[in-house]
Amino acid sequence: MQQEQADLLQTIVENGKVGMTLFDIIRDESGTIVDFEYVFANSVNAAHTSRTVAEMNGNRLLRLFPGIVDTPYFSTIVEAASAGESRQVVVPYFADGIEGWYDVTFVGMGNRVLFTGVDITPFKQAELEQQRQAVFLTQLIDTSMSGIAVYKSIRDERNQIIDFQPVLFNPAAAAIMRETGDSLYGKTLRQRFSDAVYPGLFGQMVQMTEDGLSVRNEFYYVNVDEWLDVLGTWLDDGLLMLLNDITEQHHRRRLLEQTNLELQRSNDNLQQFAYVASHDLQEPLRKIRSFGDMLMGQYGPVLGNDGADMVGRMQSAAGRMSTLIIDLLAYSRISTHRDPFLPLSLATLLAEVCDDLSLVISEAQAEVQMDALPDILGDVGQLRQLFQNLLSNALKFRRPDQPPVVRITSQYVLAHELPADLRPAPGDAPRFLEIAVTDNGIDFDRKYRNQIFQVFQRLHTKTQYTGTGVGLAICRKVVENHGGAIGVISQVGKGTTFQVYLPG
Repeated sequence: MQQEQADLLQTIVENGKVGMTLFDIIRDESGTIVDFEYVFANSVNAAHTSRTVAEMNGNRLLRLFPGIVDTPYFSTIVEAASAGESRQVVVPYFADGIEGWYDVTFVGMGNRVLFTGVDITPFKQAELEQQRQAVFLTQLIDTSMSGIAVYKSIRDERNQIIDFQPVLFNPAAAAIMRETGDSLYGKTLRQRFSDAVYPGLFGQMVQMTEDGLSVRNEFYYVNVDEWLDVLGTWLDDGLLMLLNDITEQHHRRRLLEQTNLELQRSNDNLQQFAYVASHDLQEPLRKIRSFGDMLMGQYGPVLGNDGADMVGRMQSAAGRMSTLIIDLLAYSRISTHRDPFLPLSLATLLAEVCDDLSLVISEAQAEVQMDALPDILGDVGQLRQLFQNLLSNALKFRRPDQPPVVRITSQYVLAHELPADLRPAPGDAPRFLEIAVTDNGIDFDRKYRNQIFQVFQRLHTKTQYTGTGVGLAICRKVVENHGGAIGVISQVGKGTTFQVYLPG
């Protein structure tokens, strides 16, 4: 029976998860404890120390583990041995080939000490990781540029939420609320945001908590005269709120809205002007030209050469004025009226433009060459005006000694490949379709490459070439309406190329 109990005890000692060791106490001549000798060590303890049972039994503790003398492990075993009592300690051990954390107990028993120990390294590592995460989270909250506020619900005996108690405010939230200490944590949510000043707010907070909702709003905090961007979400049995001061952005947006409203009014006035220009101003000009024709027809002989010349000049000026009004009307419509963008065939559109200009092309004995052109997305009416103006210019500003040749080509380019002075605003399309309209006509000085796109800007007198100086301004406005850009290159003796860039 005794043997069975001994065998059972041996099985328990060897197969448990607890390391066990029995030490003899080693003293010097003065009776001071100087070391311990292994009497018995189970296999679990041997595994903890990366030693064998045979290697440990009969050996000295400090001989096997010299690094232990400078640890709480050694001082605790000496204390337990001296007092003949039990001592427990959790110690790290990173020496003598051992790396880990151990929960150990020493029991002094006369001239011997019983040691039991458990390897708690995985649990300690998890605890340390939790501590690191807590420190990281605290640093993250404290250094966040956004205000962070946490409230816990206060419930009555019927488990209904009656208020919210503040739990946490990070420094950014305290700065936004302009409060610190007791004044910050001493007010419940309803005390801080009373129903009288902020009607409906408490009910929204309750609904967020009960239903697990997240809500984002712009919120005017009347206490400090600030506009806040507030993202509220439920957290456990309470609320987490992220706060950002957007007062400056709010004022800028209001200013932008006001500016847009004024711009809309200006556009309305411009449309009214366009109506007047197209109707009321044309009528007096028609009368001037009509009476001029009557003067020439009925009183030509009486007027004489000088009078007829003056009437002719009056007629010419009235005609130019009529043309100018028509061009201004076209420019104003480009600025204020836009149809929805639709897919269209660029090749078909240009063929139709050439058909409209067929008489001019025939009279000038011009040749218009076109490469294969892709489909694009845009306002058909505006794009028709764009290419009609560009082709009309190419036919108008021709050399007197040779028939005009106009070539239209296209290619796709990336946004960063556009000329630096032609790049649209950042954030626009990453790719553009470059449409080049090249002629063999007259050239002009490079310094005028931006001037020619301004309203009423002409490089030639009206006696050299007709026109009002509005056509290229219309071209630039059309391209800008489509989110693109337009430029021009002119080379002496080689003609001019207009480069149109449309998002593609």
